[in-house]
Amino acid sequence: MGEQHDDERRAAQPRARQPEVESLTVRPARAADRAAVMAFCARTWGDDGDYIPAVWDEWLMAMQVGQGALLVAAAVVTGQSAALGTAEPAGRPVGLLHVRMVADDEAWIEGVRVDPTERRQGIGRSLVARGLVAAREQGAAVARFFTGAENVASQQLFGGFGFTRVA
Repeated sequence: MGEQHDDERRAAQPRARQPEVESLTVRPARAADRAAVMAFCARTWGDDGDYIPAVWDEWLMAMQVGQGALLVAAAVVTGQSAALGTAEPAGRPVGLLHVRMVADDEAWIEGVRVDPTERRQGIGRSLVARGLVAAREQGAAVARFFTGAENVASQQLFGGFGFTRVA
């Protein structure tokens, strides 16, 4: 057997996982969500980062004037809810989705992100479901999105809502 290098050891160690999500609220984004959202988007495409920091303020402002929707999934983790003691849905942002109305009856869904430590818990599904409702409330009869051919998880997520591949 050969020596195991430091980077191989790191890769072999399981990634630390956040405590399980106890409750999830999908709500309009707030300016105060920015830091938490940027933290989980920081390495969306490895060292290349993400475009979310460049569009966050524009998306937030558009939502505030009724153009589209910027949604955040906020999670309360196991054991945290009793300690919070507030009537307002609390918790840290663990997901993001933006709905852009590109025509009176057409929505474009973009910027779907879930904190990598919180994936496979239905957060993306909750965001897409609420995003489609927001699109319908703003008059959309059709919704579209784009993802890469290699992004099977996103394709499966949207396929569960009846989206089909067109190209």
